Amino acid sequence: MYDTTVLTEDNEITFALLHLGYTVLSPKECSLVTEVMDTWQDLWKQRLRWKRGAVENCLQYGITRVTWRYWGRQLITLFGILVTFAYLGSLVYGVAAYGGVHIQPLWLAVTGVFVIERAVTVRYRGWKYMLASATMYELVLDIFLQLVHAKAYADSIFRRERNW
Repeated sequence: MYDTTVLTEDNEITFALLHLGYTVLSPKECSLVTEVMDTWQDLWKQRLRWKRGAVENCLQYGITRVTWRYWGRQLITLFGILVTFAYLGSLVYGVAAYGGVHIQPLWLAVTGVFVIERAVTVRYRGWKYMLASATMYELVLDIFLQLVHAKAYADSIFRRERNW
């Protein structure tokens, strides 16, 4: 029925159906439920499997009329990883080389974009959530997920062994 060798069979079967000309619909009553991982290690494994599976599905199907949007999402994610690493790297460099961080307009603007994005994404919940989100408290989780994505890309590109 579907390719059992892939990490994300739901994604792969969707690609297969779309390539065959079918439309994949989600009924209004359909809801998504994801199990909450109890540990950072479990979250790492879950998200690594999902991201690597998505990347490998894209590689498996190539760039087609169906997959070009998915490739675009992968490129945006990759760009986000590079920007995050450059940002954090500049902070580490500033502390190591100059004994502190000197505020630069470019990185202040980048930080501002992150803060605005955080606040806007929770706007439907109200101003209190927007304010809390603007503090960037979830940055630790975001950096964690960026590391997962980076590892997934590297593992896919270098065809490293899967460990699930």
